[in-house]
Amino acid sequence: MTAAEVPADGPVRLGPVQLPAGKRISAGGSGPPRLWATSEPVPDAGRVWQELADMRPDTGLVPILLAFLNPWAHWGRPWDNGELGPRCDLAAVARLDPGAVLAEQWWVPTQAELDSDPELAAEVAPFGEQFPGLAPAQEQALTEAERARALGWFRSARIGLVPAARPADVLALVGYDGTVNRYGTPELLSALLRS
Repeated sequence: MTAAEVPADGPVRLGPVQLPAGKRISAGGSGPPRLWATSEPVPDAGRVWQELADMRPDTGLVPILLAFLNPWAHWGRPWDNGELGPRCDLAAVARLDPGAVLAEQWWVPTQAELDSDPELAAEVAPFGEQFPGLAPAQEQALTEAERARALGWFRSARIGLVPAARPADVLALVGYDGTVNRYGTPELLSALLRS
């Protein structure tokens, strides 16, 4: 993989993919850029993302589809405001055990709550208060039809580009710590994605 840097402001061309104008995004709007993001949504974003992902070994850039605090908007928080936490040391991510992280974070309503609310019980079934362990590894690739259906689900979205050796490290490198008041560090999310 080639060493990559956050692309400069403006349009970006990677192989056959031409992305519209975009800008660098830094934490709090200052400091070194963490990622580059298109300024407008990209049509057929799932398929464009796949083309960019296929080029990652050569470009060193991991594409991401950007979601925003307002799920119906293509602008705003957190990306446009630079609401990013500190970058994490990837060595700290490597020291985390995904199973232990999930077991520690596991939460479902108590058995008494589930017994008293059949709808709630149906939502969490077949799971209970105990963490069931990691799912077995899946080696089977998606069929072409499954892949096309999944990629076609994303009609238009803004696309970000992050210099990273692997996709699982993106959250740690940009400082994205997930849902509000939940994890507090992207290390946990990156460790889970690595699994």
